[in-house]
Amino acid sequence: MSQNEDKRYRTYELPIAMLLLAALLVGALMTTNATYAQDERNVAAVELVEYEIRMPTTLPTGPTTFEVTNNGSVDHNFRIEGQGIIDGFANDFPPGQTQILELDLAPGEYEVYSPISDFADQGMRLTLTVNEVGTATTGAGSTAITGTTTTGTLTATGTTTGTTTGAITDTTGVDSTGAVTDTTAVPAPAADVAPTTRVTATTMMTATGSPTPTTDLLDPTIMMMVNLPDLPLLSDMGMMTGTDTMTGTGMMTGTGMMTGTGMMTGGMMLPAAILDLMPEVTAGEPTAEMQEVLDQLAAFEAPPIEQLSTENARKAPTPGDAVVAVLAERGETAAPEAVGDIAHQLIPGPAGNQILLRILTPEGDGPFPVIVYYHGGGWVIAGPDAYEASARALTNAANAVVVMVAYRQSPESRFPAAVEDSYAAYLWVTENVESINGNADQIAVVGESAGGNLATVVSLLARENGDPLPVHQVLVYPVAQLVSADTPSTLAYADAAPLNRAMLGWFKERYLPDPSAAMNGLVSPLLVEDLSGLPPATVILAEIDPLLSEGIAYASRLEEAGVDVVWEEYAGVTHEFFGMGAVLPEAQDAVALAAERLQESFGTGNATDADNGTISGSDTLTDTGAITDTTELTGTSDLTDTETLTGTDAVTTTGQ
Repeated sequence: MSQNEDKRYRTYELPIAMLLLAALLVGALMTTNATYAQDERNVAAVELVEYEIRMPTTLPTGPTTFEVTNNGSVDHNFRIEGQGIIDGFANDFPPGQTQILELDLAPGEYEVYSPISDFADQGMRLTLTVNEVGTATTGAGSTAITGTTTTGTLTATGTTTGTTTGAITDTTGVDSTGAVTDTTAVPAPAADVAPTTRVTATTMMTATGSPTPTTDLLDPTIMMMVNLPDLPLLSDMGMMTGTDTMTGTGMMTGTGMMTGTGMMTGGMMLPAAILDLMPEVTAGEPTAEMQEVLDQLAAFEAPPIEQLSTENARKAPTPGDAVVAVLAERGETAAPEAVGDIAHQLIPGPAGNQILLRILTPEGDGPFPVIVYYHGGGWVIAGPDAYEASARALTNAANAVVVMVAYRQSPESRFPAAVEDSYAAYLWVTENVESINGNADQIAVVGESAGGNLATVVSLLARENGDPLPVHQVLVYPVAQLVSADTPSTLAYADAAPLNRAMLGWFKERYLPDPSAAMNGLVSPLLVEDLSGLPPATVILAEIDPLLSEGIAYASRLEEAGVDVVWEEYAGVTHEFFGMGAVLPEAQDAVALAAERLQESFGTGNATDADNGTISGSDTLTDTGAITDTTELTGTSDLTDTETLTGTDAVTTTGQ
């Protein structure tokens, strides 16, 4: 019997029968108490190594402590999803460190996975089964469960064992701290960052006698700081009292968005002024080639994404897989388009994380223009692998280095994590462009779907923060708002493939920390008041796409703001068509348009005149004023008679 139990169950001098009865009662109570203690806290030791998660695959129900140790050679994370739980650590942690995750497990199956460096498509996975009854698995050092803080849906815990932590500001529930001798130091998160993306007061002490200094995950020396400013709402378009009547109350939340009449979803509305930019949509029919891809995608017989867990959705077949199947059926090669070189690099992230960059370089010597590319997937699924066909095509068509950004994904890292990573990666490229054989004066951004949202938000942030602007932004069927799911195209293509209306809600639910975040300018750039001063834009849209209406509206708003914008709707193709150049001529045309516009902004391609002709070799053509018709003008290095050109006061040697 323990000392505590001696105090609770004292022995008195009683008759022998009473003593025996008391002994039996005490034994029963001890058994009950032991069972209760076990039910109170199960402990599971977890070891992360390369390509393997070592941990029990069966656990009993109830409060459970996961002691997670990184014994690999790269940064890891640890996350669990199932039975209504989506939880994990706010940041990766390096080799040799331990973190604690505390959950209350209900019966059922859970997906356990360990992304490498916050790149959700690379890592290890296993299935954990939780039973009604069982024996808790006890890991080493299980007495050291201390100092955890939960923020939002992520359990933000510390990462190391030992003492001399600096300043722990929140020690709720700290126990068994052993040799903790100095508690002075964990900084709070930046005020402008949503709590689900930061670690707060979380450094952890274990009950060890040998103190080891802890590592502060928020050490600014390992972070790329990102400023997320407020974006003002549209003037006099706050809360509207009627369809055509505005009160101009300027209701604003988050980074400055507006509410208004028009389409309403979940209490939020698109204003009539925005809806007026969205033409009526009549459902179109796919081309024969597009239908081939859709048929192959359906042949996989995968459950709809919106019916899957996050982890299973990430394993589902993609439109890219359908393209490979089409090529195989045709007897054609599915080999990816060749580029000069592909490399990878980890850079510091804004939350102590690391961001994986995939860098595609064209053939040749360089330095080259640079495209910072953001993949799609609703901020939740897919990654550089799924969108590499687009990046390869752009590398060759634009003759540019393409830097693919593997930003943090949701729901493990909700908004604004993806925005922070995307902007941090852009800033890193501007500051380190020579290291990737790039030209500092020729940096553009390109994004598809959710990545199109990130590309335009990066442009907005660069303008607001006074950082170098991209020279161009290519937005391929971008997500321009998450306020309403009732636009003309979302209704017309509610059941479309590969993107439908229900999937948009599924992505939104996982991306946003709460529904009101849809009213944030960094989520819904369509509603930002001032879009002036942004880089030239090319907006590429698909006819059969729930995002068509908001793409048209955003292009129109850019044009109204004086931005040089070209937008094109490609008939008979669906969302995700851009990377299907191997089977779709429309994809080839769209890539060619994007490359042409990019090269114009880079100064490496053909300039266009007012009558849509071209001036070949116009690299150094300056101050041309109003060239009215130069359709056939070529080889202008020896041009001496400019009588037929308007405003060509400073025509200089125009290169090749």
